[in-house]
Amino acid sequence: MTVAFVQSAIYLVSAWIVMRSRSSNVTLLITVAFAIIFRLSILFAPSYLSDDIYRYVWDGRVQAAGINPYRYIPAAPELAQLRDDAIYPKINRKDWAHTIYPPVAQVVFLLTTRISESVTWMKATMLGFELVTIWAVAQLLALLGRPRQLLLIYAWHPDGFALHSMRSESVSRLYLQVPNDTPVSEWPDDRIWEALATRLGHGQDGWTLTPGPITEKSVLPMHSFVQSPMRHGRLFLAGDAAHIVPPTGAKGLNLAVADVGLLAPALAELLLKGDARLADAYSDTALRRVWRCTHFSWWMTTMLHQSGDPFERELQLSQLRWVTSSEAGATGLAENYAGLPIGF
Repeated sequence: MTVAFVQSAIYLVSAWIVMRSRSSNVTLLITVAFAIIFRLSILFAPSYLSDDIYRYVWDGRVQAAGINPYRYIPAAPELAQLRDDAIYPKINRKDWAHTIYPPVAQVVFLLTTRISESVTWMKATMLGFELVTIWAVAQLLALLGRPRQLLLIYAWHPDGFALHSMRSESVSRLYLQVPNDTPVSEWPDDRIWEALATRLGHGQDGWTLTPGPITEKSVLPMHSFVQSPMRHGRLFLAGDAAHIVPPTGAKGLNLAVADVGLLAPALAELLLKGDARLADAYSDTALRRVWRCTHFSWWMTTMLHQSGDPFERELQLSQLRWVTSSEAGATGLAENYAGLPIGF
C-alpha cells in the first residue's frame, strides 16, 4: 500500500510537470526521469504483480551449479540441494513446469546471480536493460529523423473511432470506424484523409497529420471468438486458429506468441519424454490469458467505437475520463496493453 501511495504521488507530480512543459525534449527527459523514479520506488519492495522474477533467480542458480536449466523442473529431486526459503517457495508452477526463458535470457540470469542471488539485484538488472532500451529507441528515432513523441494515437470522436499507428518512418496503419456494410468504393483517399484529420485532431497542440498514398484499404468487421478447449485429442490449437480479437487491443500477435511459449515445451515433453502433464494443462493455462486479453480487446473496442446510442456514448465518456484521470485506471490499461507476463 505504501508503494502504491508513493507511485501515485510521483505520477501526479510528473503529470503536472509534463502538462506545463512546451518542449518535446524537456517532456522526454521528464518522462524518462520519472519512469526511473517509478522503478526505483519498487526496487526494494516485494514483487506483487508477477512472481516471474523468482524463476529468473532460480534459473541462474541452477546454471551456476553446472546443470542445464531446461532439464529439470524446480521440484525435481535432482535439484533438492539448491532449494532455500527465500526463492524456491515463491517460484511459479515449480511442481510441473520447466523454464520457458530462451538461452540469451538464461545467460543474463546466470551473470546477474553470480553477483547476487537477491531479487533486488535481479530487478536492478532489468532496470538497466530498460534504460538501455530507452536510449536505443531515442537514438533510432533521432537517426530516422522522427520526433521522439508518442507514435500511437487512439481517438474517440462523435463521428466514430480512429487509430493512427506508425509501423516505420514512412508507413502507418490507420483505422476509421464505418458501418460494417459500407462499400470500400464510398471512401476515396481524399475522404479518408479528411475524416482522419477531423477525428485525430489535426492541428491541435502542434500535431499534424501528413497525408500520403494509400496502398491498401478494406472494411474489417470487428468480432471476438474463442475456441474452448484449445485441444481435441492430439490436435492443439494456437493463435488465430483458437481465438480472434479485434485489433483495438493490439493482442492478436501477443496472444499467438504466448500460446507458442506454452505449447512448444509441452509438445517437447510429450513427444520426447512421454510426459503429458504440460500438454494436459495447455488449454486451461492458455485460456486464462486468452480470456483476459479478449475482455481487454472488447473493452477497448466498446469504449472507443460509436454505437449511435446516447446512453452508451455517455458511458464511454465516463470510462475515458476515468482512464485519463485515474492513476489506477491508467495503470490497468497500460498493464493490459503493453502485455501481461508470459506466465500469466
